[in-house]
Amino acid sequence: MIAKGLLIRPYRHERDKEKLVKMYLSFDPSERTLGLPPATRSDLESWLDFFAPGGLSVVAECNGDIVGHVAGAPIGEEVHMISFVHKDYRNMGLGQRMISKVIEMCREAGYDRIVVVTDERNTRAIHVFMKLGFQVVSAGFEYEMHLPLY
Repeated sequence: MIAKGLLIRPYRHERDKEKLVKMYLSFDPSERTLGLPPATRSDLESWLDFFAPGGLSVVAECNGDIVGHVAGAPIGEEVHMISFVHKDYRNMGLGQRMISKVIEMCREAGYDRIVVVTDERNTRAIHVFMKLGFQVVSAGFEYEMHLPLY
C-alpha cells in the first residue's frame, strides 16, 4: 500500500537535488549496494549531476521530503538505471511504480533497452525488476538484467 500523500513525479535537478542528497545521506552503510549510492555529499552531488542531463529520472515525494529515486542514464541506444527507496517507504510498491514510470519515459524517448546491475543479495530489487519484465543476462556476485523496449 502506498503511503498517503505520496507523489511520484519527474525529478527537477535544481529544485530537488538538495532534498535528494539529504535522503541519500540518511542511508545506513548496510543499505548501499555495489558502492551506491555514494557515501559523501560531494560524491552524491557529482553522481546526481551525471544523471540530470538525460531527463529520465523520477522521485517519490512525501510531505515535502524525497523518499525514492529512479534514474536512467542514456548510453548510446540503451539506458542504465538505478533505483533506491528510503527504508521507511519500502514494501509499498513505490519502487515498482517509479521504475514503471522511467520505463515508460525510456520507451517514449525511443531507447532500445534498459540495463540494471544489482548485488545478488538484493533479492527485493531482483524480484521487482523480473516482475516488470527484466531478464537476467548474467548472475554471480552481481546480477545484470536487461529489459528490451521494442
